[in-house]
Amino acid sequence: MLSRFSQHLANLPGGSAWLFLGAPREEVFVRVCEVMCLSMGVADEVFRSHPDVQIVCAPEEKTAAGRQRVLGVEDIRDVLERLSLTSFSGKKYLLIPDADLLSEPAQNALLKIVEDPVGEMVACFFTEDLSRIVAPLRSRLSLVALPPLVQPTWSGEAENSPGVFCVAVDTATRFSLIERLVKEGKGDVGLILDWLVVLQSIASERGNGSLFLVAVSAWDGIRGQGNVHAHLTRVAICTV
Repeated sequence: MLSRFSQHLANLPGGSAWLFLGAPREEVFVRVCEVMCLSMGVADEVFRSHPDVQIVCAPEEKTAAGRQRVLGVEDIRDVLERLSLTSFSGKKYLLIPDADLLSEPAQNALLKIVEDPVGEMVACFFTEDLSRIVAPLRSRLSLVALPPLVQPTWSGEAENSPGVFCVAVDTATRFSLIERLVKEGKGDVGLILDWLVVLQSIASERGNGSLFLVAVSAWDGIRGQGNVHAHLTRVAICTV
């Protein structure tokens, strides 16, 4: 899964910039950190506190809607300044686990350091929704799309399982399956999110990139208190 990234760190000199797409994002971030720790030959706590490692996390404050506030230019200004300094180890590392919370101005500010880093730098951005990364930045990042890094399970009714959805032959049938899923969930968002995680895994195994991307996006939107029906509608009209 992360072999391409691991091989790059082990065998290739110079800098690079990566965009990791997957849900849950927190687990993807942990796994990528493990790969980087192995590459540097240090423990996790040493890696995260290393002067050459800059980790930009979203503030803990919540908005009225319950979502974390956007990461603005002011949140990354100090990081950009530190990245311009001389490296202790010969290479600098920038990790943004909440990249889909970056404002457009903040992404544009990071664009320069990705395009023209001072010295060697490995930049890693993490998102659950590609549409939240502006095109100029996205085009300069090597995309790594990852299936769920936790064991996906479906505990609902067998007839509403993601596997049944994937073999549905027409959109009307898929809509019917989703309506049954929502009815079965009866407001249990966790059940619907589990369904989407399994769907991601199936789509990844089958090499269905469009279904995988829309399932990740729906998972993120619903978890963020978005409209369940609106997100699942996008899943239903996706080519299976």
